[in-house]
Amino acid sequence: MKLVLKALYLPLNPGIGSCALGCTSECTVAKKSSFQPPTGATCPLFLHQAQTYDKIFNDNADIIFNTSPTGGGKSLAAYIGGLIKEKYRIVGLYPTIELIKDQERQLRKRCQEFESARTKRIDSIYGLELALRGEPGDRGRKFDQILRSLKRNYFIITNQDIFHLVLHLRYYNPSTALDKLPIALATYPDLFVIDEFPIFGEHQETAIINSLLFIRESRQKSRPMRVLFTSATPKPSFIEQLTAAGFKVDKVFGEDESEYREGSNKIIAQKIELEFISIDDGSLSWLLRQIETIKDDLKDPKSLGVGLIILNSVALSRQVFVRLKTLLKGEIEVREISGQVDEEEREKTRKLLESKAFDKPVLLVATSAVDVGVDYAINLLIFETSDSATFIQRLGRLGRHEGFTSHKAYILVPSWMRWIWSELNKLEPGKEFDRNEFKTEIVERIFSAKSEFKEYRSYWGNLQAQGMLRALSGDNIYDKSERYAQSLRTENIRNTIAETWRIICKNDFDKKIKRWFCLDQEVRNELLRFRGGSDLQVAVWEIRDDKSCFYIYDLLRLIPYVEIEVIDRKQFIQELAKVNRNEIEFNDEYIQLYIKVVNILDKRRDISLHCDYNSEDLTECTLAVINNFSIVEHPQSRQLNTKLITKSLLTFIVRIRQNKDSHWNEVTNKLRLPATFGIYRLKDNDGEHYACAFNQDALLLEALKRQLNRCKNSKPYIIY
Repeated sequence: MKLVLKALYLPLNPGIGSCALGCTSECTVAKKSSFQPPTGATCPLFLHQAQTYDKIFNDNADIIFNTSPTGGGKSLAAYIGGLIKEKYRIVGLYPTIELIKDQERQLRKRCQEFESARTKRIDSIYGLELALRGEPGDRGRKFDQILRSLKRNYFIITNQDIFHLVLHLRYYNPSTALDKLPIALATYPDLFVIDEFPIFGEHQETAIINSLLFIRESRQKSRPMRVLFTSATPKPSFIEQLTAAGFKVDKVFGEDESEYREGSNKIIAQKIELEFISIDDGSLSWLLRQIETIKDDLKDPKSLGVGLIILNSVALSRQVFVRLKTLLKGEIEVREISGQVDEEEREKTRKLLESKAFDKPVLLVATSAVDVGVDYAINLLIFETSDSATFIQRLGRLGRHEGFTSHKAYILVPSWMRWIWSELNKLEPGKEFDRNEFKTEIVERIFSAKSEFKEYRSYWGNLQAQGMLRALSGDNIYDKSERYAQSLRTENIRNTIAETWRIICKNDFDKKIKRWFCLDQEVRNELLRFRGGSDLQVAVWEIRDDKSCFYIYDLLRLIPYVEIEVIDRKQFIQELAKVNRNEIEFNDEYIQLYIKVVNILDKRRDISLHCDYNSEDLTECTLAVINNFSIVEHPQSRQLNTKLITKSLLTFIVRIRQNKDSHWNEVTNKLRLPATFGIYRLKDNDGEHYACAFNQDALLLEALKRQLNRCKNSKPYIIY
């Protein structure tokens, strides 16, 4: 199915006399910076950027959504106030480390362009960076480092995970009040910027609502909270939740145009030819069959072509990179960008593309490290689908730069996603769409989740809130007097947050107050995490082009793509030291195994699990903590299972037929789960087969289970 997307233009700010920044005689932005208007215009800003500034400083909205198109300058819209005003503090939240680093680079560049911002201090905070600060033996060092950064810096770039951990009181200093750091985070910044939040799910939406409630109730009335969400694809259901929680919400739309008008608009995306591809035997197989097509698409008459392949799995991206690098050697420069590639190599790739210092076409193989926000000049894009938000983000990488004759996109859609193909096949081949029409009629209608998993929110949402309130009350403080003092100090905030959740949950909130203590500890832990966790993390050592690389990955997502050797921690740390990496990056407390990658497989290996239980001892269609798992159909099963069999995992299982793909057909298709969802095939001692999921994926299946035929009459995990 081939379609065409028209070029995209955004209107410029009208400027002097009609400016949302209040400019009457001269342009404030042009006066204070080297950022100058295009030909025929009086202001260098897009209209949506000026409108965002106006909403932040002159409106009474608590929360603003900037939904302008990808590539339209939402980042500048977010930071323009901090660049113009001298004493203005902003905390920006970004979903990937790559994007945090990219935003810091852009912000430092902007600060140099704006005279008033040149001396402003900027800090980036993420897990590894934070772990390396301070003395390792100091229990409160992370607490102290974050607090110091909040006090000293005007711009802090971090991720949603650390934001969540701080406001859910997961960092502490034994000598300081438990709520000191969350209160500081809630009150020091003037603006919170939350970027690309739609890529997260209902669990994260509920967590962010809890955090925003804490911020609102912690701030003085004279300094009301201001939060800016920057995304082209906000979920209507999330905005409804925020409104129900009593937040004043406003939007800046960034309306686009399809024709050029000198001095009135500016192009932000070129015309794109796109094609939807049905994938039957995996993305790698299709890519290998299309080698000649890829070569042709990268032969651009104007410039050496640059292509980008974005895949859902880090392990698959590695497999694709190895195969394509071998097949295209000498003709195309193939490079990898993913969580497995160290910072030095990613920086080399970035500089190579920025300087255009290559003498042949370039093909990048990447994961979400680049699909959210990072900007490369490309003329070819190939990507796997996930959901509507990810679709928009990945497609938004293409067409942002001039200098190419054409821009082509191939969207890889698994053939088993029949609900998508049934709609795509109704489209008129070759039809030309403007961007708004394409977004609403195709992306949001066809690629959105069946019901946005609203069941998760109603099932688990207020239990997540209960966990936050228990932490605020000092429930985990051992000393009685300290616990009582903490409870008194946060009583008003807790009562107000609880009252808000009573409104959201239609008075169902109080029924769940005591149920928090009925949950298994594993369930409570999962509810208090932001992205969810893996209890099967492995530390991986891999040699690439005679260079050692080290990373952490989920065992079950890694082993289908590689041959491995199990090693001990001592050998791993010795190799780590040879490349001057710090062992603090690989905390033994959270790592189950240490692995050396011996070889990348040519074809994905199917794996399945076994549990040492009889059918009568397993309860399907509910959450359970299960152990005695083992991996089957893998050459290193014996080595891997020495650790796996001892692990107790939060699990949801449902019985399925014995044919190979029944866990996909009976569960994934029925619930329309995204391609990234972690679902596995499990067999018990009696030969019965199950579809199973772990941790946060298990929580989601528990909330959706009534849609499965086997679970229609099952009881809920928590009975009220």
